[in-house]
Amino acid sequence: MSNILTFHMIRHGPVSNPDKIWYGRNVEFDLASPHIVAHFNGLAKILPTQPETTAWFASEYPRASKLAEFLLKACGRDVVPELMIDKDLIEQQYGEMEGASGLTAKQDPRFSGYFGDMWNTPPPGGESLKMLQERAGNKLDHLAGHLPLAVSDTVLVAHGGFNMACFAHVKNLRLIDVFHSKRQHATPSFSYMSHLELRFDREAGRWLEPVEYRSGLAKHDLG
Repeated sequence: MSNILTFHMIRHGPVSNPDKIWYGRNVEFDLASPHIVAHFNGLAKILPTQPETTAWFASEYPRASKLAEFLLKACGRDVVPELMIDKDLIEQQYGEMEGASGLTAKQDPRFSGYFGDMWNTPPPGGESLKMLQERAGNKLDHLAGHLPLAVSDTVLVAHGGFNMACFAHVKNLRLIDVFHSKRQHATPSFSYMSHLELRFDREAGRWLEPVEYRSGLAKHDLG
């Protein structure tokens, strides 16, 4: 048993979104191209997969859950942890804005409040960045406090926004500020199939610094 619980935050595989829509559950994704397969095979070799000491969770969205299944198949073990599908790990909810292109949404008066204050104001029927961070932080804290003591590593295959929100929670920052600093290359890029490690000290009941980050595939790597 370890007092340190490590969370391995994995972003889903590359998606195809040429129209730059605000998408939710359904979007085309690629887990078959050779360079993508090579990347997740390499990732599978370094992620913890011991059933006795590791828990695996994935967002219920197919681009995340399918990657988790592929990673477990590629790890080279005959017996692997059970994959738990968790709706709390889904990406930010865009509500009525889902399905609209970026430019169309920004010109729609229904969404002016969101674009004017993304931290506090959700799009109709959706989540603000503050709401996303609260959901992600609450989930992370719940797992940290309730996973069996035998578990020393937890793999969460989720989404860029969700993982960024977890990073902000652990660093005691606002997600909106992390979002802006990412644009300035001051924080992790949260690229496709990136690997973020967060550590929780069970004995002290607190998150530890620093975090570790391994970059994945950026959009410009996909050709």
